[in-house]
Amino acid sequence: MPRVAERMTEKRLRSLTKGCSCGVVPGLEVRVRTLGDGSTAKYFLLRDRATGKAYQIGQYPKVSLSEAFKTAAEWREKIKAGIRLLRERRCACLFSLRSPRRLF
Repeated sequence: MPRVAERMTEKRLRSLTKGCSCGVVPGLEVRVRTLGDGSTAKYFLLRDRATGKAYQIGQYPKVSLSEAFKTAAEWREKIKAGIRLLRERRCACLFSLRSPRRLF
């Protein structure tokens, strides 16, 4: 029987000192990193076991816990559909940087 992680809450997230799974979306994790000044930063990661890749969703509190759950669920569906996340995000970024005059 697979092991299921306990659902992450805002209170638990704020008190984390080491990384753990979030328990809502399979593969969603929180990584805790110590910065150069001694403070800690928490990052949301989505791991895909099938491809062996990890995708960074964002840093807490810039990305809230509910946003991380929503984004991870969307990305998980795209991965199942065979869409390459990194290529899609790169194309969207390049498209947003171009001015309308240069497109035509």
